[in-house]
Amino acid sequence: MATGQEGYVPAGFIVKADSLAVFAWYHEGLSRKDAGVMLNKSPEGAYLVRPSETKPGCFSLSVRTPSDASSEAAVIKHFIIRCSNETGTFFIRQSNKFDSLSELIDYYVRTNQLGFQLTMAAEPLAEKPDLILGPHVWEVPIQDIVLGKELGHGAFGMVYRGILKQTTPVAVKTFKEGSMNPEAFLEEADLMKKLKHKNILSLLAIQTKQEPVMIVTELMANGSLLDYLRKAETKTKLQFKDQIDMMAQCADGMHYLESTGFIHRDLAARNVLVSDTLQCKIADFGLSKLDEEYNASNTTRFPVKWTAPEAALYGQYSIKSDVWSFGVLVYEIVTFGKLPYPGKNNTDVLRMLELKERMSKPLNCPDPLFDVMMTCFKETPEQRPTFESLKFQLEDYFFGTSERPYQDTSQG
Repeated sequence: MATGQEGYVPAGFIVKADSLAVFAWYHEGLSRKDAGVMLNKSPEGAYLVRPSETKPGCFSLSVRTPSDASSEAAVIKHFIIRCSNETGTFFIRQSNKFDSLSELIDYYVRTNQLGFQLTMAAEPLAEKPDLILGPHVWEVPIQDIVLGKELGHGAFGMVYRGILKQTTPVAVKTFKEGSMNPEAFLEEADLMKKLKHKNILSLLAIQTKQEPVMIVTELMANGSLLDYLRKAETKTKLQFKDQIDMMAQCADGMHYLESTGFIHRDLAARNVLVSDTLQCKIADFGLSKLDEEYNASNTTRFPVKWTAPEAALYGQYSIKSDVWSFGVLVYEIVTFGKLPYPGKNNTDVLRMLELKERMSKPLNCPDPLFDVMMTCFKETPEQRPTFESLKFQLEDYFFGTSERPYQDTSQG
């Protein structure tokens, strides 16, 4: 507007003048957990606003408040900001209503009506570049994939470290000829094309024109969560808070599957991968189904110690049977990869399930975390929590008891 010149600019550099994105304190799509991470790295009084995850149509004001004298941990509070459909006004308390979000924030910056003053917008998290090749570029020529060190093997074939297009370190899953129908092998890739979440392993490419058929995914430096947990050095450097964070990340990934209607059917530490920054991603979708409930055939093989009673005894799988498996995953994480149902074989476990018996509390597992496990092991699937609920419980646990749940003070 100053020069009168015309031309193109990158779309990411501009926003509409009336968009909330013009405010440094607003973060579209930010999760409650990531809000906590941002605020933990910010000074007291730092704040941000994001759409509420639990109350559609509302916003959340997340604030790092002055620390308790008895604790070094940051105290993070979340306030629900409501919007009146009748008047279009925004408010935390009914007694103070504003015509816009920015006016509401300005008011609480100038006053201490929340018991403290807002001081500055929280520093945003550093973003990582997206590794996905593109919306339609899945098939690549075999010359674009260079295989390296063997990482492991599965029922379908081998998994290798590799390089994609001479630039990107990747993991390459190869199809072993004669092990099964190639179309069935590629069903996993077709499923992964539909999934996009920070805690779900990303598909980068496929190679189907020559033998061996390949599925190319992002490379996770620490390999499977099970192998990582069992390393001697992990047990000395991994803190309990890190273990809780891993559980919360897995719950977040499974909440995404829950919201998209997918059933994993093989959730376990061996099928979760870990990066060098301890980011966890759900992987191995070979048994996944897009159904609210899936009935397996009598010949289906399954991991007994990770399988819910209704699935193990009657072949009935649902997202709630995945919740049961998540409870076993929590056991694996808290015990650094120990085998569930210690001292029991598969026959013993099936008998326990028929008798409605459960695993004992593992050593060094706090009661609140064991309670989370036990809710996953409810006999009736409908009584088990959702992955969204588990995600919030574990995120609150991660930030400690000093973080309070959402503050709903709209009644004054």
